[in-house]
Amino acid sequence: MRSIWKYSVPITDETIVMTPPGARFLGFIEVYLETRILWLWAEVVSGARPTEQHLIYVVGTGNPLPEPASWLGSVRDGSFIWHVYDGGIK
Repeated sequence: MRSIWKYSVPITDETIVMTPPGARFLGFIEVYLETRILWLWAEVVSGARPTEQHLIYVVGTGNPLPEPASWLGSVRDGSFIWHVYDGGIK
């Protein structure tokens, strides 16, 4: 059975998110201005333990994009727009 988990991602160039094997990130991201944290959701296998390290990039508009990486979504943070990319399993 699958379920949806929520992951916190700091607004920084790159971070590691630990997920169960086979996790599939969903393209919805939200930012909480008070904490400067992005929230990212993923479909995961229920009961599986987090063992995969996914490299997640947060890129500001106009900055170089990571290669290779797949776009997960963008979010407005005041006057900034952050674009979040999945760099795959590390």
